[in-house]
Amino acid sequence: MSQRGQITIAAVGGLTAVMLGTVVLLHLSRIASGGAAAQTAADMAALAGARVLAGDPSAPPSAVRRAAASSARVNGARLTGLEIERTGTVATAVDVTVSSEVDGSLPVAGPRHDAVVETARAGVAYTAALSAGAFRPVDLHGARGPLAAVAAAEAQVGWPYIWGGES
Repeated sequence: MSQRGQITIAAVGGLTAVMLGTVVLLHLSRIASGGAAAQTAADMAALAGARVLAGDPSAPPSAVRRAAASSARVNGARLTGLEIERTGTVATAVDVTVSSEVDGSLPVAGPRHDAVVETARAGVAYTAALSAGAFRPVDLHGARGPLAAVAAAEAQVGWPYIWGGES
């Protein structure tokens, strides 16, 4: 302040700069929280796609895409990309890209509408369980040669023969 009780131009400029900086920081924090929401949507979409493939390894890509898109939509984003990673013919992972919109406004720039793009990957795991009655273990400890073959054959007595060894 000057001697007359007036605020100097430098003080007004400094106060204005602090206020504009605060507004920009608030907008950037809004974008950051939008990014966190987009990352959550991407993670959930990748998991939904991987879950479809884990349940049915021969599921068509369209079914995987539908599940991922639905999950992204529920979490406030839009699925923009999906890729199924494979080793040979076996799906091993699902990569997704989602986009989420963040709205805000800046005093000088006016209203802002920003897109936040995030990616995620989920691995696909497969398990197989045999019922207790579906398997007959054979203890061949110490058995060699013809004796081992006879012991293995005797353990299978009573099981019906199925062509192709699927029993």
